[in-house]
Amino acid sequence: MGDVPASLLAFGVEDEVYGYCTNLINNLGPNGFILQSGCDIPANAKLENVKAMVAAATGE
Repeated sequence: MGDVPASLLAFGVEDEVYGYCTNLINNLGPNGFILQSGCDIPANAKLENVKAMVAAATGE
């Protein structure tokens, strides 16, 4: 299970999040890997960063 830090979702930029998530998927996956936030998606997470995490997971 992969850990996308809450701080990255809140304070990072879209390209950073996408790259971080893609790196997790490529290096820890691709078989049986679950991409998720560290604990919860923080209330102050940027919507574009959450969308970047989902895009990385779906290969968009």
